[in-house]
Amino acid sequence: MEGFKSTTGKQLLNILMFSMYPEPKIIYREYIQNALDSINAAAHKGILKQVKDGNVSVSINPKDRDVKIEDNGQGIPADDVAKRLLNIADSPKDGISSAGQFGIGRLVGAGYCRKLVFETTAKGETVKTRLELDVDFIEGVLRDDDDNSSANELMDAATTLVHFEENSDSHYFKVFLEGIKPDYDQLLDENLITDYLREVAPIDFGLPFKSRYYNAINACYKAYSTNLPYVNISVNQQSDIRKRYGLKIDGTGDAIEDLECFIIKDDQYGELAWGWFAITKFSIAIPASDPNRGLRLRKHNIQIGNQTLLNDYFTEARGNNYFYGEIHILHEHIKPESGRSGLAPTPESLKLWDLLRVKFVELKKLYNVANEAKRAVKSILDLTDKATSPDYSEEEAQTHKNNIKPATEKFEKIETKAEELASTQKVVELYKKELEEQKKIKSEPKPKTKPVSTNDSDSSPVVKPIPKPVDVFAPLQETLSPKEVWLVRRVFKSFSDNCPEANKKLIEELKIMVVKDLAKK
Repeated sequence: MEGFKSTTGKQLLNILMFSMYPEPKIIYREYIQNALDSINAAAHKGILKQVKDGNVSVSINPKDRDVKIEDNGQGIPADDVAKRLLNIADSPKDGISSAGQFGIGRLVGAGYCRKLVFETTAKGETVKTRLELDVDFIEGVLRDDDDNSSANELMDAATTLVHFEENSDSHYFKVFLEGIKPDYDQLLDENLITDYLREVAPIDFGLPFKSRYYNAINACYKAYSTNLPYVNISVNQQSDIRKRYGLKIDGTGDAIEDLECFIIKDDQYGELAWGWFAITKFSIAIPASDPNRGLRLRKHNIQIGNQTLLNDYFTEARGNNYFYGEIHILHEHIKPESGRSGLAPTPESLKLWDLLRVKFVELKKLYNVANEAKRAVKSILDLTDKATSPDYSEEEAQTHKNNIKPATEKFEKIETKAEELASTQKVVELYKKELEEQKKIKSEPKPKTKPVSTNDSDSSPVVKPIPKPVDVFAPLQETLSPKEVWLVRRVFKSFSDNCPEANKKLIEELKIMVVKDLAKK
């Protein structure tokens, strides 16, 4: 409009810095998303051999109330730092080849600290750039109703830019959140943040899960694995943080027998997403205490929203609570919204929602058939017990015995119905195996009870002393610090908890050998 110059009010910074996300820990996801984009770019330019060589280090210092997030991506050239970090919503990222797209994520940490600092250098340059953002100053201006500064003016006034010498081979980007505010102690909780990153970050599967089930999804996963990036993330002393899926459903105890892989595609838009879910007995819904519960939506291997995002797309609220699994977005026009709590509305994303509803109807049939099979097996086994129990008369026992046949026929009908889907067939086979194993156990002759001696000399039982448990790790206390001993204990506990039952003996043997080696002075 002639004679009019628009401006961007300072309250935009209030939105971007202090009101963008519903919970503080999301800032870790955003900065790691930026790190992934930088690592991707470094791999594309040959600075890194591959994306999987990318490293993200998270350092949390509760004492000083500081947080540092560092990556070994391409960094930012000195001449571009001010433009890339100070311009608002002016990002070169497209959200297609990169996880980011809006150019606002770098500011999210400002709302939780007193000073936000960036340090970066690009390979081939002999200078690093440090940009400091005085958050206290920005907050003061935002509260001053008489100050009419624009967002750009306020950013410029709050920023300090300095240069230092640096090795030309260096390339990195560092984020410092200095002086975490008292209300946001959770950002300084190492365990909480580590668990959160296991859930949302672009990281690899844990080794037991990956080695056991990789082949199960290879037909699908192999086609897209090159487009499913992951980086190595460490938090303080914990290196190589991985997704927390194991060999069973933690909340129910059901073993993960297999993985089912699927593609979501449309005639008009093509392939929209691919995913996997764990095949189990689906004995009960997974409780909320299990942090892996639910199918999770991801793009660029970064979680979108939380674990309940897909709940409403099931025909019943509890549906998603039966599953472990992931759905990875493929289509370039399906992107997260700015807060990454859901998807931006596009024709492709709306179609994805429609097709997921259809897929979830199929999954409802899966856990419903599992429930029917479970009840049928229980009925057969209960009738078998009653038919042979001395608690019933011969007539009653015969009635129970006669009812075994129709109960078995009911299970056979469930088997036939399950043949419609490969996944339901697999689940019913699990219950059939359980039925056969239990029937075999019940048919085995009971061992005779040894008569109790009435001899006076045997009247007083011999009480054997209970041996004290041996602490295999005790010798390490002579050569290692308490923290190091704890770490060794934790590593072997993780091995034991996640390895197949057949390998537990090997783990115990390795434990003894490692302790013996580490205990040497």
